[in-house]
Amino acid sequence: METVTIGNVSLELLPQVMRRVETLRIGTKVKVLRKEAYGDKHKVYPGIIIGFEPFKKLPTAIIAYADISYSAVDLKFLAFNTETTDVEVVAAASDDEFTTDDVQAEKWFAKEIEKKHREVADLEYKRDFFRTKLGRAWEQVSAEAPVAA
Repeated sequence: METVTIGNVSLELLPQVMRRVETLRIGTKVKVLRKEAYGDKHKVYPGIIIGFEPFKKLPTAIIAYADISYSAVDLKFLAFNTETTDVEVVAAASDDEFTTDDVQAEKWFAKEIEKKHREVADLEYKRDFFRTKLGRAWEQVSAEAPVAA
């Protein structure tokens, strides 16, 4: 028997009893534990299984997961199989775990979409200004300019 302490909770692990088998299907919400790029820290990301690739030698699950921080939301994809290193995947215990992240992500996406709408409006204004003011002036200058022979 092995004893593991997580935080202030001690768990006794019995290999014959502590086996967890999960059935993961397309659409199953999962948690992705991934080692961060720098250092030895790990981070948990909310995700969902979006597909399976039934390769004969290396069947692979395709997982979309969200890297949500205070300032950004990045949608990432993971090809998860027996050769994937520094990553663990488990079924999410409940939908409640996703609620907070969903609200934060929705706010970020709304803010980014509004920013892009303003950028498009600014470009349309500049294009229209060019067409109505600069474009006509340019046509007049080029019409008056002598043609070289």
